[in-house]
Amino acid sequence: MNVARDPGAQVARIRRPGPAAGRVIAGAACGCAAAVIALAIGVSWSVAALYASDVAALVFVVWVWISVGRADPAATRTLARIALRHALLSYLYGAVIVAIMVNSVGGLLGH
Repeated sequence: MNVARDPGAQVARIRRPGPAAGRVIAGAACGCAAAVIALAIGVSWSVAALYASDVAALVFVVWVWISVGRADPAATRTLARIALRHALLSYLYGAVIVAIMVNSVGGLLGH
């Protein structure tokens, strides 16, 4: 049913946060914890912010992967494996490759 075409149609309202909100909150909490740990070991705040965003994204994607895998394990096995590989590769890209590029450019500029 198209609500835009039928103004009298009932609209479902979400009254409480669902699983997606929990995933976002958990990702943000883990990201903040990663930033605090990074700051505690002496990195700059900008690097700590990068750690926080990387960890938050990784936690969110892995939690979605786990949730999808529980829904129908036989039907979603391939999709779940692809999602996990994508999450780990994107974390590797964000944490390692970008860090190497930033350090290389900083070294070339003499900072």
